[in-house]
Amino acid sequence: MAAYGRLVHQPEDWAHWHLFLGDERCLPPHDPERNSRAIALALTERVPISSDNLHWIPAESGAELAARRYDALIAAHMPFDLILLGMGEDGHTASLFPDRAIPTDVRAAPVHEAPKPPPDRVTLTPLALAAAPERLILVTGGGKREALAAWRRGADLPVARVAALGRTDVLMDLDASGD
Repeated sequence: MAAYGRLVHQPEDWAHWHLFLGDERCLPPHDPERNSRAIALALTERVPISSDNLHWIPAESGAELAARRYDALIAAHMPFDLILLGMGEDGHTASLFPDRAIPTDVRAAPVHEAPKPPPDRVTLTPLALAAAPERLILVTGGGKREALAAWRRGADLPVARVAALGRTDVLMDLDASGD
């Protein structure tokens, strides 16, 4: 969330920004574990961006319905200008987890039995993530060091698959890189 916090102090024309989510947890809208809530606290409640430009995943309606609705919504807004993602300690990105099937025929998909709580989520898929001309992946924290090293060695991780979709920049902190 530090990246969003830094944007608060930048001179941006927020009227032209539209924000979408890479994934969301199926929790109530104001639950602090939701990505939309964290982004609101770090950024959107602190800058003059219209609520009409915030395109959150309606995950509170359940993974299946929310994925269908979000797939239809983002279809009208693609391609995205930039995809900003993080990497989890297991090499996941968005809610694309290792050793799980990754849908290729929809832009947004339901996720069940996620290895991290909560078990139900909605995620963008490679079909949506590939449609942007550029991806930026942020990797922070010592807990990501092992997965980052595996990615650098060529491990077949979801984050590696997404990075291979086209131009992708990766920014990592010293704790994650170990360098």
